[in-house]
Amino acid sequence: MAPRYVYYAYLNQRKKYPAGKLRTIFADHWERYRAENKVRAIENENVLRMLACRTPLLGKHIYECPDCGETLEIPHTCKSRFCSVCGYVATENWINERFNILLDCYYHHVVVTLPSYFRWIVKQQRTLVLNVFAKLAAETISGWSDKRGYEQGMICFYHGFNKNLKFHPHYHILVSAGGLREDGSWKYTDEKIPGHILMPIFKAKFTAAIKELFKKGQLTTEGNLSRVLYQVSHQHDKHWQFFTERITREGLHTMLYCARYCKKTVISDVRIIDYDGKRVTFWDGKKEKVLDYAVDLFIKCVIQAIPEWNFRLIRYYGFYAPASKKKYAQAKKYWNTLKRHQERIDWRMRQTARNAGDPNYPKEQSLDPFICKKCKKEMLLKGIVYPEPKYKRTLENILIILNIEFNLKLPLNSS
Repeated sequence: MAPRYVYYAYLNQRKKYPAGKLRTIFADHWERYRAENKVRAIENENVLRMLACRTPLLGKHIYECPDCGETLEIPHTCKSRFCSVCGYVATENWINERFNILLDCYYHHVVVTLPSYFRWIVKQQRTLVLNVFAKLAAETISGWSDKRGYEQGMICFYHGFNKNLKFHPHYHILVSAGGLREDGSWKYTDEKIPGHILMPIFKAKFTAAIKELFKKGQLTTEGNLSRVLYQVSHQHDKHWQFFTERITREGLHTMLYCARYCKKTVISDVRIIDYDGKRVTFWDGKKEKVLDYAVDLFIKCVIQAIPEWNFRLIRYYGFYAPASKKKYAQAKKYWNTLKRHQERIDWRMRQTARNAGDPNYPKEQSLDPFICKKCKKEMLLKGIVYPEPKYKRTLENILIILNIEFNLKLPLNSS
C-alpha cells in the first residue's frame, strides 16, 4: 500500500492546487487537447461540468442567521460522475440505497474480459457492444446453473480501465452461490463456477454476435470486411479471462469493490502525486507502483473511461432482475437482506465530518456549518441563485471564473 505520508502530502498540496489537481490539469490543457484530438460529446460535457463544479456558473444556496444577519453561501456541485467529489457522494448514496436488495447469502465473484483486439470495436459502438458483452456473459453463467436445476441472482458491474488507467473493458459479476429451484425452494451449492469450461462457450457466443453485427451493418470497418470477420473468428486462440473466485459470504465487500468506480471518475486527487505542467505522476490502482504519464496520455486515459449517455454500468439478472420480483420475494424467504443503516450523505454531513477531522478547526466553534459562529443560532435559507444557462457555461467563461475564484492564472485564448 502507499505510505501514509502520501495522504498528508495531498493535504499539504491543497494550497498549491486550490482548485484540485485533476481540475487544474484539465483547466490547463483541455482547450488544446480537444482542438488536437477527437473528443466525444459526452467527454466534453463531463469535463466542462467538472471544471464548473462549485463555481458561480452553477449557482448557490444562501443561508442567513435570523439574529445577526451572518450569511453562508453554499455553491452548487456539478453532479457529474467524472467529478471525484460528486462521484464519491453518488457512489456512497447508491450503495446505501441498493444494500436493501442484496441478500446475505454466499456469492461467487466472476470477472469476464475481452482480448485486446476487441477494444477498437468497443470504442466504435460502446453501448451496443457492451450490452451484448453483459448479456452473453450473464447468459453463459445462467445456462450453467439452469442445467443444475436452479436460477442464480447476478449483479454485473462494468469497469472500462485497468489499474494503469489504460482502456480495458471488463465486467465484475456478483453471482449467488445456489439459487431458486422451479418449485420455489432454495438450493445451496458450494460448487465453484468452472471458468475454464464456460470461457469457450462465452467465446463462441460473443464472436458469433460480433460477426452478426458486422454483417447487419450495425458495426462497420474501413478495412476489408472479410478480413475483419476472419480476425474475429480467430480470437478463439487468445486468452479470454473468465476468472471465478472461491465462494464467500462477503458479498458486501465484493459489492463495495465493484461499485466504487461506477459512479465516479477513475482517479481521485489522492492518487495524483505531482503535476508539473507537462507530466502527471500518480499511484496505480493498488497504490503499489508510481506511474508517470505525459499530460496528453493521462487525459486520454481518464476520459476514455467515461460511459456513453444513459449507459447502464450496473445490471441485474436472474432473480435480481427487475422483471423477476416474484422470484426475488421467494428468495427473501430463505435469506435476509444486508442491513446498512446509514443516512444519505449531504453537504451538511460532509462538512461537519470534515470540521471534526481538521486539527486546525477552532474548538470553540460548532462543527455544524449551519450554526452561526457569532450567535450560535441555526441559519435559515434566504435565497437560491440558479445556474447560468447552459450556453453560458463555455470553457472560456469557466476559465475566467477559475482565475477569479482560485487565482490559477490560466490562459484565456479560447476560440
